[in-house]
Amino acid sequence: MAKSIGMIETMGMVQATKAADAALKSAGVRLVGYDHTGDGRITVIIEGSISSVKMAIQTAKLMVPGVTGAIKTE
Repeated sequence: MAKSIGMIETMGMVQATKAADAALKSAGVRLVGYDHTGDGRITVIIEGSISSVKMAIQTAKLMVPGVTGAIKTE
């Protein structure tokens, strides 16, 4: 099974927590951590199978306004 890393960018810690919660509850992904990228932006980093990461990012985008996401496969 190929592993993927997903990054979900948010504005502020509250949005990051909501996005992480939605992502983790929707698919079999693991929270790697948070990255404070400046200007109030926080990136939530998750990992799992390609399909799980895609599902988690899509769910976070639907549940939390203003969220963007990207996926990298290994």
